[in-house]
Amino acid sequence: MFRQSLPKIALTLAVLMAAAGFVQAPLNAQGSRYSLTLNNISGYHIFRIYMSSSDTGQWGPDQLGAHALASGGSYTIYNIPPGEYDIKFVDADGDVCRLLHVNVFRNTSWDLTRSWLLGCEFKH
Repeated sequence: MFRQSLPKIALTLAVLMAAAGFVQAPLNAQGSRYSLTLNNISGYHIFRIYMSSSDTGQWGPDQLGAHALASGGSYTIYNIPPGEYDIKFVDADGDVCRLLHVNVFRNTSWDLTRSWLLGCEFKH
């Protein structure tokens, strides 16, 4: 009698462990996603941020929506598939700067500085 109920006990235990989070799917099966935090230490407000895969060059929607990224603030873009991306920043005057070939293969951050922003403006 005990031998017949052993498979049922094992199955019940496996279901309970999975429900409690003890059993995890392999990392690749879960689909890795990362975040990119943009720290604005430039002294300027940023009104639009766009992201594009470096491969396609097609800009996605404005990440900020109706908000602005104030100087001294930060903004995090979540749920990014691993890859290489370009980021476009637009300030209050409509000046555009592009940060090219940002590798997102882990959670990462990038500082938007005054010198980078001003140098970028004069290149375009």
